[in-house]
Amino acid sequence: KRWSIQGELMQDLVNRLKSAQDLIQQLLVRFDFAEKEGQLSQLEKEIEAPDFWGNPSEAQKVMKQYNNVRTEVESWRKFSRRLHDALELAQLDAETLRS
Repeated sequence: KRWSIQGELMQDLVNRLKSAQDLIQQLLVRFDFAEKEGQLSQLEKEIEAPDFWGNPSEAQKVMKQYNNVRTEVESWRKFSRRLHDALELAQLDAETLRS
């Protein structure tokens, strides 16, 4: 009986994590995450240009924008990755408890 309750709890956790993952995917679409990644890529190309520091005040503005976008993108990536990892672990535990 105890294993049955633990299995049910793990399955509930799996279901909740799947729901959270779906919600995160919806939020990424809504906040146009793909556009943010494209913006980050474009800013990286600008920064890598040989004459980037030719106009220091403009370069500082670009660097500030780059850092802001990078922080946002990396935060979403990290959160999404952690949620994915938690879901995988919960699924493994749920399967183990059913065995």
